[in-house]
Amino acid sequence: MPRLRWPSGPMWILFLFLFIFFICEVLIYFIVLLKCGWPSVSTSDEPLKIMILADTHLLGPREGHWFDKIRREWQMSRSYSTAMLLFNPDAVFVLGDLFDEGKWSNDVEWKYYMKRFHDLFGSSSTYAVVGNHDIGFHYSATNAKWKRFEEDFQTSSVQLIPIKGKLFVLVNSIAFEGDGCQMCREAETLLDSVSEDLACIQGNGGSRCKTHVPYTQPILMTHFPLYRQSDMNCTGEDAPSPADKAAEFRPRWECLSHVATRTIMRKIKPRVAFTAHTHSGCYNTDHGIPEWTVASFSWRNRNNPNFLLVTNQL
Repeated sequence: MPRLRWPSGPMWILFLFLFIFFICEVLIYFIVLLKCGWPSVSTSDEPLKIMILADTHLLGPREGHWFDKIRREWQMSRSYSTAMLLFNPDAVFVLGDLFDEGKWSNDVEWKYYMKRFHDLFGSSSTYAVVGNHDIGFHYSATNAKWKRFEEDFQTSSVQLIPIKGKLFVLVNSIAFEGDGCQMCREAETLLDSVSEDLACIQGNGGSRCKTHVPYTQPILMTHFPLYRQSDMNCTGEDAPSPADKAAEFRPRWECLSHVATRTIMRKIKPRVAFTAHTHSGCYNTDHGIPEWTVASFSWRNRNNPNFLLVTNQL
């Protein structure tokens, strides 16, 4: 009877390398993510399931080592593709700072950025919110950068999106500086329009409404957190360290201004808000509704990057 023979010499080394690579770079993502799951729901109806990422910070040509870029994008790619396979969400939201150097990119670099983003996260059900690294903080966010992002991601400074009967409002937090700039004026006009549309839907306005779905209290998505003085009230497993919690926030830099927050809350009347920007997680109810600040999805920003799995029963 023939006997099985183990490979020897170089073949054995190659086999061992491939086995270790498979365990450490493929299987490990399944092992970790199988510990996650959708929140339980108390209804027989099919729930809406959404996945929320933030601050992916795809590196550009100026900052970061080339190997660091390859490594981080491989990690995000494996995590994302594994999560999509295991959880199959109805929609994915990426809450800003998709790119690390979008604010500096010329059009050629931007096109390459867009290709990499779609290669990693491309999906017809993926929605992007603009962040300061994508177009710059307000003082450096030119009309060309702002419009480039909107055109390529088919979005606007304030956008109402119905998904399976639920209403989402995406807001460009950089556009609420209140200084009368073109981006700010357009955002304020769009905010008024979305507010009127929501009121029309809620009042059963029928064909007079721009959006023809039953009213549900909307879900707010934006890059900057709602106004808060610091992260001192933050709770959650991925909340900042005590030292970081004590750091004082600067409105319009680390969070929305108090005026912008009040304006958005009054006109949208959201039931929950999802925000980003700080790279750490945070759950708080400072404004009378649950607000989840989503931690960064990149290993470059934290040692335990993560994402949220959310159902419509929040």
